[in-house]
Amino acid sequence: MKTERKRAFLIHFAYFGVIIAMVALGLHFILPIVMPFVIAFVIAYFLQKPVAFLEKKTGLSHKPIAAIAVLGFYAIVGVVIVLIGARIMSWAMKIAGELPQLYITHV
Repeated sequence: MKTERKRAFLIHFAYFGVIIAMVALGLHFILPIVMPFVIAFVIAYFLQKPVAFLEKKTGLSHKPIAAIAVLGFYAIVGVVIVLIGARIMSWAMKIAGELPQLYITHV
């Protein structure tokens, strides 16, 4: 009886190990291909309610409001990325400016 339980445990362990490996490999190879679509669906989901609200308030059709909302979203994301990049570059330039003094004092 004890060996039968061990055998069943090993079979189940191997079975779940193979399933986990298949899922990991699938995500490794499929996720980079599918990720742009996933990001687009997430953005569309988050913009759906503001577009419906603006459509109801302005009385305009759905397409121009959706296009303006998407352009506005990407403009905001672009500005945030530029501001973060500027902050990182400022920090890097400050560190690079302090390197000679650090070299003199510590070496």
